[in-house]
Amino acid sequence: MKKFSKFLVVMVMAIFLVTPSMAVSNEINVNKAKLNEKSFSTFGNQKGLTLQELLDAGYLKNFHGTLGNIDKKAPTIKVTPNGGTVKLGTIMEVIATDETAMGEISITGSHSITLEGPNGMNLSSGGPFVMEPIKANGEKTLKTTFNFNKSGSYSITIKAKDAAGNERTVTKSFTVKTNVDTKAPTIKVTPNGGSIMSGKEVKIVATDDIAMESLNFGLSRKIVGTDSLGREVIAGGAIIIPNNSVIDGKTAIASFKMPAGLVGKVTLTITAKDAAGNVTNLSQEFTVNNLNITRLHSISEPIPVPKPIKPVLVTK
Repeated sequence: MKKFSKFLVVMVMAIFLVTPSMAVSNEINVNKAKLNEKSFSTFGNQKGLTLQELLDAGYLKNFHGTLGNIDKKAPTIKVTPNGGTVKLGTIMEVIATDETAMGEISITGSHSITLEGPNGMNLSSGGPFVMEPIKANGEKTLKTTFNFNKSGSYSITIKAKDAAGNERTVTKSFTVKTNVDTKAPTIKVTPNGGSIMSGKEVKIVATDDIAMESLNFGLSRKIVGTDSLGREVIAGGAIIIPNNSVIDGKTAIASFKMPAGLVGKVTLTITAKDAAGNVTNLSQEFTVNNLNITRLHSISEPIPVPKPIKPVLVTK
């Protein structure tokens, strides 16, 4: 009888260990936070599985209860600046946000710099780096920063993990320079908006302290009125004008004539971009007139009187 009892105990233990779904279901409290604690079952604790991993592996297939809201959505990651060329000393900010609760942010990457050595040889230095992960304490948002305190090229990988184990990874590339052009071009328009006659020339000049890349502009018209039922009606749209901009180093120049026959309010929009990618946008409002003005004599100015025609006597 004792042998049979021992055998029965052994069989029950074997079933408990071999069928993890039963073991896990006995510990489930229909609370996802409970499932993520180390106390949620012997099997789950040993394997270190998250709720999603348990579901994917089929360990909960025999559980017929309610699992509640399952967090399957990975956190979002916002990086500022978002890659590209930055100035030495720039601080990159990383913000990771999760709808339920964050777990941690980790940053890894590599840095390389190439210098010109003797006889024109290139000397490279740098290497991989790892930052200590930032752990959450129940917060939905985690923030961290990275200081670009060395010139060169960086490849940075950011990994954000939420409390449920969902992960998102992004990789950004940066080029860090000692001197970086951060100043956008200036734009001058002549005439500078206001009243203008159709057919009159408008001149645009964009200037940068280092180098211009492009100058684009467009003309549009918006007419607001009412229909027979008193409803607002908006008409108009883009007005086609040629882009004849010419770029010469630090300066870009363009001009156009207000189209003949154009009357009313129009908007001139201009975008100037320098070689470093800095952009300036400008809008100017014009009121276009198209009147045939006839010169009138003033009261003090004598009005010319036509000379009388002298009759001609015709004789036979």
